[in-house]
Amino acid sequence: EWERPANMQIFQSGNAYVDQNIGLRIHGGYTRRFSQKSLNVYARKDYGKSELEYDLFSGTLRSESTGKKIKDFDSFILRNAGNDWQDTRFRDKLNQALVSDRNFLEQAMEPCIVFINGQFYGHYEITEKLSEDYIHDHCGVKKSDVCIVKNQKLDEGDEATYQEYKELEEWIKSTDFSSSENYKKLCELVDMDSFADYMSTEIYIANKDWGKNNSALWKTTTVDESNPYADGRWRFILFDTEFSSNIYNTVPANINLFEVLNKEENFVNTLLKAALKNPEFKQKFAITFMDIANYNFDTNKVNALISQYDSIYKEPVADTLKKFGGSGNYSNAVSTVKSWFGSRYSSAASHLKNAAGLKGSLTSVTVSNDSKCGTVKVNTLTPDFSSGKYTGKYYSDYPVTVSAVPAEGYTFAGWKLKDGTVIKTATAEIDLDGETTITAMYTTGNGEAAAAVTPDTAGDVNADGVVNAKDLAAFMSVFYGSSNEASADLNGDGKVNILDLIILKNKLL
Repeated sequence: EWERPANMQIFQSGNAYVDQNIGLRIHGGYTRRFSQKSLNVYARKDYGKSELEYDLFSGTLRSESTGKKIKDFDSFILRNAGNDWQDTRFRDKLNQALVSDRNFLEQAMEPCIVFINGQFYGHYEITEKLSEDYIHDHCGVKKSDVCIVKNQKLDEGDEATYQEYKELEEWIKSTDFSSSENYKKLCELVDMDSFADYMSTEIYIANKDWGKNNSALWKTTTVDESNPYADGRWRFILFDTEFSSNIYNTVPANINLFEVLNKEENFVNTLLKAALKNPEFKQKFAITFMDIANYNFDTNKVNALISQYDSIYKEPVADTLKKFGGSGNYSNAVSTVKSWFGSRYSSAASHLKNAAGLKGSLTSVTVSNDSKCGTVKVNTLTPDFSSGKYTGKYYSDYPVTVSAVPAEGYTFAGWKLKDGTVIKTATAEIDLDGETTITAMYTTGNGEAAAAVTPDTAGDVNADGVVNAKDLAAFMSVFYGSSNEASADLNGDGKVNILDLIILKNKLL
C-alpha cells in the first residue's frame, strides 16, 4: 500500500497551529472507490516528527485510564463519512457519541474542511485511528503489548496472540456455557460487560455492515494488576457504524439484526449465541440492552444531538456535495435518521425478547431522586436526574437493581415503592409486577427527612404534598431571608434565587 509524503497545515479560527511533514495513505474498503477519498495521516520520524502535537478534538478527548486530555497523535484518519458520504455525513458520529459512556472504546470525531494543493476537497471528519497508539493513549497499556483483531484478522500485535484469538473462537463453538464453570472461564478470557454493551449497541443501531466486517477487539499480552485494562481479557471497539438508520433505504427501523447476524459465520455472533445459553449472561444482556435503549437512545436525546449536528453540518455538506456531485438530499437524510430512531425502540425490544427467549412483559419503571441529596444508579446506568426522575421499560423476567450514594450532609433512608413499602438497603433488587415506581429517600444531618423532588413534587416548598399558592408564600419567605428551607432550591444548584422562582411560577400556571 503506497504512502506519499506531504506537508500538512492546520488552521483554526484563521490562525495556523500546525505546519508539519507527514505521510498520506488512502483509507477504507469499499468507500475508497468514491471520488472523495478517506485518508490516513501519519507522523513519522522519517518526515521530521514522530507525533502530531496538537489537540485535534478541542479538549474533549480524554484517557479512560487517567482522565487526562489526549493531545498527541502518531496517526489519525481524515474520513469521508464512509457509506454516509452523500447523506447526513454524521451518522457514524451520532451513533458513537450517544454511547460514549458505555464499556467499550469508540472513536472521537471532529469536523473539518480540507484543501489539497490549494483545491477545496470539502468536509472531512478528523477521526481517531485504531492502532496500538490509540489503545495506549486510552487504556494506559504499553504499545508493544497491544494486540488488535479487526474484521477477524490480525491488525496490530503478534501472531501468537492472534492464534489465541482463533483458539478462543474454536473453544466457544465447542463449549456449553449453560455450565457456570465454563461461563466463569469465559469471563476470565473476555470482558463480558464490554461484550454486552457492544452487542446491544450494534444491534440497536442495526449496523448492517457489521459482524464479520467492521468489528474489532483488543487485549494486552502483559498483565498489569495496577491497570484494570491490562488484565489480559479481550475487549471491544466500536467503529464504522454508519450503515444504519435506513441508509440507502436498506435498513428499516423494524430490521432484526439478530437474524442478519445469523446469515454469516462471525466471531461476535458465535460468542453471543453461545453466551446466551448461560442464565447469568442472558440476564446481563437483557438488562444492558434495555438500559441502552431507554437511556442512550432516548428519542429526546437523539433528536437534540441531531439538531446540534444539523446546525454544524448543513453548509459544509452542501458545499461538499456540490464539489463531488451525487444524488444525496441532506435534509431528507436528516429527517430519515430522526424518524428511524423514533420508530426503532419497539422493534428492537421485541427482537431482544425473541432472541433471548424472554417470557415476561415489558414493564414501565420510574425511579425518582433528588440529585442534590445523592447519586442513584439504575442497573448499569447513572442517569441524569435533573428532571427528578428516570423512566424506562424492562422485561419483568428480571428485577431492576438500584443503588444510592448520599451526598455530603445527607443519609440514605431507603427506597419507597408504589405500595408504600420501604427497603432500607442502599442497593436493592426490585421485582417488576406491573408499573413500578421507586423513590430514593434521604435524611439531613439533623435527622429530618429530605423530601424527594420529582417532576410532580418540585415546587412543593412547604412539603404538604401539593403545589399551590401556599408554596409561593413559603418560597418568598425564603427568598427574602426570613426562613431557610432547602426545598426552595428547586433546581438543586445550592442557591435560592430567581431561577427557582421561575420554576415555581411554571408549576403554578
